[in-house]
Amino acid sequence: KTMKTYQNKHTIDIHSKSIISIKEISNNRFLLSSSDNKIIIWDSIKNKSIGELNNLDAIGMFIPVLNDTRVAVVTRKKNISICDLKSKQILFNLSQHNDLITSLNEITINNPHILLSSSFDGTVITFNLKTFTIINKILYPIKISKLIPFPDQSRFIFFSENSSNKNVIISNPSNLNQVEFLSSPQI
Repeated sequence: KTMKTYQNKHTIDIHSKSIISIKEISNNRFLLSSSDNKIIIWDSIKNKSIGELNNLDAIGMFIPVLNDTRVAVVTRKKNISICDLKSKQILFNLSQHNDLITSLNEITINNPHILLSSSFDGTVITFNLKTFTIINKILYPIKISKLIPFPDQSRFIFFSENSSNKNVIISNPSNLNQVEFLSSPQI
């Protein structure tokens, strides 16, 4: 069984430098990014690239947004680019964070879908992925090291790198002013 599994696999040798991240976007399609500042859509059935974007500036984390060809990419550690890999175009650059971006999440419970980003500088930004406009930008009094949505996306928990600070729960992604501060034992 193991031999049969390996026989059906392919080697992907399309990056000139090390791969940073791989994310599945749909059945048999994957996004691959590497330190050669390239993101590729790989179709494992066709065993070839079906879209890519080169010359991005210092790729960090990324997430697929809206469909199989659009991706939100953290570049230069403080900026987010919304890219279309099919047309090989950068659709929008968001440079509203002043420190390292720590989280990116697509929120799909709202219409239109929004991108939620957080940073060490304490900012959280909600961004309309259809109109490429900022919906809300809030500065919190903590250094945000991670933002994690609840499974139903109705609330979010932010973790601070500094243990003396409290963690934050946001009750509604549409209204970032509604927050409840919780200490670690309460969580």
